[in-house]
Amino acid sequence: MNAVYPFPRTCSPDSYRQQARQLRLGFDLVRSNPKICGYSVTSLVDWNTAEGMWTFWRELKPGMLETLRDGWAPLRWCLFVEPGHGHAGREFELEAVLATEDALNREPIQHN
Repeated sequence: MNAVYPFPRTCSPDSYRQQARQLRLGFDLVRSNPKICGYSVTSLVDWNTAEGMWTFWRELKPGMLETLRDGWAPLRWCLFVEPGHGHAGREFELEAVLATEDALNREPIQHN
């Protein structure tokens, strides 16, 4: 760890970005499954598990707002790649699922 993160504070930004990536994957898994009808995010603030959207100092973690906005969008692509890790020249499979929440069937919103 010391070779990658010489100081503990330098680890936090990478940890926050990884948390946002994991949350995005969670949204993809939930939103792409038509048999799941709800999802609740229960940890807003880091208490003792560091799973919150905010830090201990009530600041949004980097990338979290964008992840939440995209995750709750009424129309979004859910993308999956297998295998999860790869290298140049290796084949992979991509699956794309459109989560719509009937957004394509709604009347357009009229702005005055």
